[in-house]
Amino acid sequence: MEPIVSVIMPVYNTEKYLDRAVQSVIGQTIENWELILVDDGSEDHSAQICEEYARKDRRIKTLHLSNSGAGAARNAGLSEACGNYVFFCDSDDWMEKTYLQVLVSGMHPDTDMVYSNFTVETEKGSVRNVSGFDLKEYDLSDCHAHRTFIAAFFKNCIGHTLWSRLFRKRIIDENHIRFVHSNRAEDMAFLILYLSFCGSKIRGVADAGYHYVLRAGSLTRKKDTADHLPEYIAYSRNMYGCLKDNRCIMPVYPLLFYYFIQPELQRTAKMRGFKSVREIFLHTEGYAGSEKTFFTSLYEEKEKYGRYLDRKEYQEIRNICEYLLYGSKARLRLKNRLLYMFKG
Repeated sequence: MEPIVSVIMPVYNTEKYLDRAVQSVIGQTIENWELILVDDGSEDHSAQICEEYARKDRRIKTLHLSNSGAGAARNAGLSEACGNYVFFCDSDDWMEKTYLQVLVSGMHPDTDMVYSNFTVETEKGSVRNVSGFDLKEYDLSDCHAHRTFIAAFFKNCIGHTLWSRLFRKRIIDENHIRFVHSNRAEDMAFLILYLSFCGSKIRGVADAGYHYVLRAGSLTRKKDTADHLPEYIAYSRNMYGCLKDNRCIMPVYPLLFYYFIQPELQRTAKMRGFKSVREIFLHTEGYAGSEKTFFTSLYEEKEKYGRYLDRKEYQEIRNICEYLLYGSKARLRLKNRLLYMFKG
């Protein structure tokens, strides 16, 4: 029997939690799933645990990688996935037994993605909170709908994480959507690309059956003072290359760039100053080629982007581009504008 859902689970040194995660998949009320365990070079007993499960249940398969990061592990899982839908589960989290059934039931023929809230809990199992997403239905059938949704998305209307959502494998395959290699924002970059190629509806379902476990020392709980702007620029270039022929999203790509890059611009400018921001842009490999062409066109082609230029976000993008492309030109005005952006 072909699986309906492919559950992809990257595994790295999580022997303490792995049994619970795998058992929560095995215990789902929907039975025609496959679980792809991708051991990413674990140094504890995680790899052995994965192999034991694969021997016991033919719906479970194990892949082994040298330590390459969660994005590479998920990419390997995507290459092996056979289900109509894809679900990403972390190996230290778990799901309630009806959760996948709820998501699959919400995936109607006119639906490209189903999402839900999720429960945040401590290692000891005490619930911290439940995410508060807008469990609405969004129709992404035209450019105007995408523009409205992009603004809502970056205000966290459906969340920026991979978990608690069900993807169509066909959309991932047809548009060659994959994860970039990084420890920061790779989930969001994947999700943005996926949503950009959605031409139907996104539907929220009332359930919070995915449990995200906060672990001491995890990446998301550490204060980060490193410069990640080059990675965001590279993501932006990657997205531009993927989306440049997308008739729905490309007219509003500047908004996508603004919402995606602006928070990291803000953080870097506060830590390093405006000059550092420009140096990073000019000397990052991701800035070359198509991305620079985009920045130049945004600055120069008023006719192309004219109907958007009365929006504050577009004015700020153009000012940033002018500063990044030409340096000292109108620097005082741009600096004042950037100060306005980066305040608070």
